Amino acid sequence: MLIETEGDWDAACARARDLSRRHTATRGARSLDLLHLAFALEFECEFFLSSDERQAGIAVSEGLEVISVES
Repeated sequence: MLIETEGDWDAACARARDLSRRHTATRGARSLDLLHLAFALEFECEFFLSSDERQAGIAVSEGLEVISVES
């Protein structure tokens, strides 16, 4: 089910900065990928869709169940 909701940009940006500090040096994460992941974490999503291996790896390390999609 899809639910329309307003995101908290300040919280998501802060979370993305934290993710960047913890993962960019070792995984080469990109800013928009981290922002996508940060919103998923803020919304407490059950699943995370990604076609990017780096992004998916970070999502798994953050406790999300990743569903890989073809790009």
